[in-house]
Amino acid sequence: QKYLDQTSDIRTAALLGIYVQEDVYQECPYVQEWIEGFRFLLDELQMWNERAEFDIYRSH
Repeated sequence: QKYLDQTSDIRTAALLGIYVQEDVYQECPYVQEWIEGFRFLLDELQMWNERAEFDIYRSH
């Protein structure tokens, strides 16, 4: 979270969040916020293909 606060780099935070283990993911509420924030940003920028690719990659 500190990195995100200092850089506002939601993309990197969201991509790292994908690799967080399930037990850590449940304990850290920020991870879901990073992922949803990045998805929202892609929607706002109308980057539909990138959003779809991110969602597909995240589901694997």
